[in-house]
Amino acid sequence: MKPLLILDCYLDPQGGARNFVPVLQAVTTQVWRPGRDRFAPDPDSVCGLVITGSAASVIVEVPDWVEPVLQVVRSCADRELPILGVCFGQQVIARAFLGPDAVGPARTPEVGFFDIDVIGEDPLLAGLGPSFRVFVSHLEEVRPDGLKVLARTETCANHAFRLGDRPIWGVQFHAEMSREEARQTTYSKAEAHPELGLDPARVIATAVDTQGIFRRIVENFLAYL
Repeated sequence: MKPLLILDCYLDPQGGARNFVPVLQAVTTQVWRPGRDRFAPDPDSVCGLVITGSAASVIVEVPDWVEPVLQVVRSCADRELPILGVCFGQQVIARAFLGPDAVGPARTPEVGFFDIDVIGEDPLLAGLGPSFRVFVSHLEEVRPDGLKVLARTETCANHAFRLGDRPIWGVQFHAEMSREEARQTTYSKAEAHPELGLDPARVIATAVDTQGIFRRIVENFLAYL
């Protein structure tokens, strides 16, 4: 099988691919860090695409490397490759296919552990039950108009979507994050955005292990490769 392409959009040196590689079983991976790596990925040489989260934005101070990312996403879709985007990756998919107005500031920014309600049947979320609790961290969100919405919270109408019947999904939540990464993200958000009024200690006190949920989502996605 060809490798799975991971677009690692993290801005820190460690990157976000480290969350995905350990749970991809026997699937080999090719990691591209846009804005850092000079080579350009070849959609003809991969079997699918995963797009990580990022501290970057697709609507505010958009980095120069976002446009090449959009091009790669569209090229993979043209080849009918399965695509999964997480948080920033979800927003990239929405912008790539629905335009810049598909993403906007979150009506209610969410940082912490939230209950995700499944509202649409789809193989990606199979086996997760009617709701599940995971870490969430986003100041922007994808508008639900024109999308097959699969999950939501009380304060965000689109926590997971599928692009029609194509094997293209976006999820807003962060099931892939460890408790330690969730802790670091919460403290970072609290410092950078005091207007949110976050209490990091209270958020971390409600932390749960979401790796089982993450593995199930990845297994469901791998079935399409």
